[in-house]
Amino acid sequence: MTTKLEQFLQDIAPEHTLDTVAARCDEALAGFAVGEEAWASWKAFEACLGSFYCRLENHVLRLTPPRDVNHWMDWGRCCHLLGEAYGAVGHEVAFEMACTGYGGGMHGVLKVVAARFGEQIAQDEIAARASAFWEGLDVGERLRVSEEYLEKFGELVPSNMRESGRLRIQMQFWQVLAQHPRTVQQLRRVGR
Repeated sequence: MTTKLEQFLQDIAPEHTLDTVAARCDEALAGFAVGEEAWASWKAFEACLGSFYCRLENHVLRLTPPRDVNHWMDWGRCCHLLGEAYGAVGHEVAFEMACTGYGGGMHGVLKVVAARFGEQIAQDEIAARASAFWEGLDVGERLRVSEEYLEKFGELVPSNMRESGRLRIQMQFWQVLAQHPRTVQQLRRVGR
């Protein structure tokens, strides 16, 4: 018989969360046509990335009906992702990459935006599910679930939390659950 924890971990497994979102990001990227004028000027570059961000959001989140591009909002969100990827002036670095072809050029920049977007969306979804799962348990169930997890997957708990003891882990357990798919995915990559 499957326990509540086992069922939940199956529901948030990388193949149902991280991999699914990454595949949708890849689909959005593959279907996005970039003309050579996309990096002919700063304004064209902004417009291209804003359009791509809107496409990503529509495709990955399956928005119905799809929303229209909002230049300032989409460009701003894209700049945030570029900043995470390339630093404080990430948008300028990305423009230089697009113009010079460095790092895959414009396609490389779009690929980075798609990957960052996907990671953010998947992690937000997993965190929301973990929080809802945890909040749906009574105190006794929380104790049983956390003990079961530690028994089966204790080695996956970050070392700084393990060193602090079981009580700290149990206090922040929904965060451990939220990190589980990423940890499993990373372990699978190492094992290849």
